[in-house]
Amino acid sequence: MDEKVANKSSIDSNVWKTNQVKKKSLLLSFLTLLGVGCSGKTVIVPLSPQPYDPTELTLVWVGRGESMIYLNGTWKRTPESDYDFTVVQRRYHNHWVSVKTAHRRHPNYNGKAGPRDQVMSFRVDFSSPSEKSSKKDQVLVQLDSNLGQGQGETDRQFRNTVLEFSAQGVSRFAPYNRYRITQHYQYEVGALEETVELFKQNEGSKTLFVQIHEKATLFAPHKFSTPPTSF
Repeated sequence: MDEKVANKSSIDSNVWKTNQVKKKSLLLSFLTLLGVGCSGKTVIVPLSPQPYDPTELTLVWVGRGESMIYLNGTWKRTPESDYDFTVVQRRYHNHWVSVKTAHRRHPNYNGKAGPRDQVMSFRVDFSSPSEKSSKKDQVLVQLDSNLGQGQGETDRQFRNTVLEFSAQGVSRFAPYNRYRITQHYQYEVGALEETVELFKQNEGSKTLFVQIHEKATLFAPHKFSTPPTSF
């Protein structure tokens, strides 16, 4: 009798351990689907053993994003979600490759938009519209990024650009599933203004969620005849 009890106890213990492993596995899978955890191992910038190809031009943009959330029919500022950022923009003949780094320094940031320090990677490919298109003066844009893939258009001098794309890896319970980015390049004054919109699109309806207004200053290659600063 004691042997049977011991065997039953051993079996129950093994079943309990198996169930615990399954629960942990399911929890990890759920957190991964929500974008929580394992982010340190995620490859953001595409890997390559080679340096970047020589560019036509490399620009650096340095700026700040100010965040708002849509509540009860109006936009409300959320300064705790503001961030400082830099973008290294490598421009080639028919595509650009950009890496953006953002830092949220506000002590009250709650982590809802991800880690305080984030890296984002974007590649945009340009092509001309078809001969039958009514927008022959526009340039078509194809976007590939770690946030998602999508399309847009710009002009031939790359002054005004609009991109829209689905949010990649976002839970269906999240308050957004799409991004829209609107850019205004002001080369003559070395400035960029950009609006990033997060919203939920379902069966023709659009639910607003977050807007971020970015302003950045251009840093381009320049030679100095003397040191630009001194102590």
